[in-house]
Amino acid sequence: LLCWEPAGIPRLVHALGAHRTLGLPAAWPDRSDLVWTLTRSRGNWTFRELSQRLLPGDA
Repeated sequence: LLCWEPAGIPRLVHALGAHRTLGLPAAWPDRSDLVWTLTRSRGNWTFRELSQRLLPGDA
C-alpha cells in the first residue's frame, strides 16, 4: 500500500515498469477519494480504479 501525492504517481508507475498498462489515466487527477491498484501477475500489469464508497457524512 502506497499513499502518494498525485504529481509523483506517473514517475512511480514508470519506475515500476507499469506505464504501458491499459486503462491508466492520461492525467492523474488531483483527488484523494480514489484508490488505484496496480497488480502484476506473470509479468503483466493490470490497473483498477476503486471508489472509497463513502457515505454522506463520512468525510
